[in-house]
Amino acid sequence: MPMAAHSDPQTYRLHRLEIKRAEHRVCLMKREFFRRSARLMRRLGARSGLRASYLLLRNELARGAHGAAKPMRVPQVPHPIWLREGTSDFGVMEQIFVHRAYDFGRWSSHFAMIERTYGKLLERGKLPVIVDCGANIGCATIWFALRFPRAIIYAVEPEPQTFMTLGRNVSAYGNVTPIEAGISDRMTRLSLRNPDGRPIACQTVDDEQGSIGTVTVPHLLDRLPNCAPLIVKVDIEGYETSLFRSNTTWAAQTPLVIFEPHDWLFHWRGTGDAVFRCLTQRPRDYLIRGDNIFSFAHPESLVEA
Repeated sequence: MPMAAHSDPQTYRLHRLEIKRAEHRVCLMKREFFRRSARLMRRLGARSGLRASYLLLRNELARGAHGAAKPMRVPQVPHPIWLREGTSDFGVMEQIFVHRAYDFGRWSSHFAMIERTYGKLLERGKLPVIVDCGANIGCATIWFALRFPRAIIYAVEPEPQTFMTLGRNVSAYGNVTPIEAGISDRMTRLSLRNPDGRPIACQTVDDEQGSIGTVTVPHLLDRLPNCAPLIVKVDIEGYETSLFRSNTTWAAQTPLVIFEPHDWLFHWRGTGDAVFRCLTQRPRDYLIRGDNIFSFAHPESLVEA
């Protein structure tokens, strides 16, 4: 807009500054899109990478709109993964299958220990159990289902719309049971909070009048005979303080506990402290990959389930 159109030069300068800021934001968004698109092509291959880049672009343009779910093919994943447009679903898929957030194969000794434990449980007629606490749309669940096809996997997710997408994504995997509930140390009621409006950020809060029921890890381990825990993954947006406050005998029996600390989000609540106070009662190794801490029990310290 020409300066003559403004009666105040200061207004004109502020107007130009806003335009420059907007142009800078657009430039950064383009740069980030091309960076993510290049990574998708490298990780997923040309065909799947192009499809993923198209879905990423649609997702960014529809951000916050919560549109319809679109299918996406990921190499070596036999069934499509459904992602809701304009939500955090694409980022979850990216985290699991592009950044490989739950791939602990780089730690060869620890990976071998989990593989041996898995095999020994099967040899003894035990059913290895994986509990995905905070399963979201099921990407981590699918990752585990493909790597441990003879394990029983419980995918626990409390948010109703996200649970519907989870159910759709895992329906073809016979070893996965989706459970619409919160995870806690006791059978109780919860309500949901989602200040950000993103499916990935949904929080559970103790509430006797809440609409969401809970399950416990021991309850899930007892659903079938001859079960033993193999992996428990915990990403429950700060509710760790409740999950780990009592009824935690399962932790000493579990070879691998994977958790995302949330002290950065909930200051002085002690979410990380609750987890560590439980897990450090027995010798474990702690390794970090991305946002997650992998806690491997020393084999000689495991309590038999």
